Amino acid sequence: SVNNKFGLTRQQLAEIVNKMQQRRFTEEVDFIESQGGDKFLIDALNVNPRVGVTTAEVSDRIQTFGSNKKKETPLPGFWELFKEALEDTTLRILLVAAIVSIAIEVPTAEEGHRSTSWIEGFAIFMAVMIVATVTAWNNYRQERQFRVLTEEANSRKKVNVIRDGTMVQLNGEDLCVGDIVKIYEGMDIPTDGWVLESHELAADESAMTGETDPIKKAVLHQCIEKR
Repeated sequence: SVNNKFGLTRQQLAEIVNKMQQRRFTEEVDFIESQGGDKFLIDALNVNPRVGVTTAEVSDRIQTFGSNKKKETPLPGFWELFKEALEDTTLRILLVAAIVSIAIEVPTAEEGHRSTSWIEGFAIFMAVMIVATVTAWNNYRQERQFRVLTEEANSRKKVNVIRDGTMVQLNGEDLCVGDIVKIYEGMDIPTDGWVLESHELAADESAMTGETDPIKKAVLHQCIEKR
C-alpha cells in the first residue's frame, strides 16, 4: 500500500529505475516529463531539496522503500570449502589411485606382507586429505579476511548528504530514498539517483556496464533538449 506521506510506492519507484537501466532511448526521461518533471519526484518523495530528509523521517522512509544496505552473502563454511577442494581433478585421480591400490594390493599380497600392503594406498589417501584440508583452511581464512577488509573499506566511504538542512557525511548504507546528495569528484555513488543540479557531470560506470568512457549526466531540461 502507498504510505500517505509519499506519492510513490517502492514498486513504482523501482519501475522508474528499471526504465533507466533498461532504456533503449529516453524512457525514464519521457516518463518523468509526462508526470511533471523534477517537481513530480520531489513532491512524490515528500522532500525539500534545500532541507533534505529529516532525521525523524528516516525510519519511515526505510520502512516504506527499503534500506540501502547490501544483503551480505553467507560465507562458505569449512566443510563446503573442503568438498570444493576435493573437486580438483588431480586430487580425485589420486583418491581413485589410493582406492585401487588398496583394493589390488591387499588381496594379492603375499601372506607375510598382507598386513602392511594397505599402507601405500592409505598414504596416498591421507596425502589427499591433508592437501584438501590445508586448501580449505586457507580459503576459509582468506574469505573472512577479505570480508573484513571490504567492510573496513566501505566504512571509510562517505557521502555528503543534506539532513535537517545541514550538510553531513554519511556512509552509503545509511542513505534513504529522498536524500539530497552533493556529488564531488572521485566520489563513489552507492545508489541510483536523479540529477537536480549539475555542471559538466560525468560518472564512471565501467564497474557496472564495462563502458570505459565516462557517462555524461544532466538535469531534466538538458536531457529533453538533447533527446
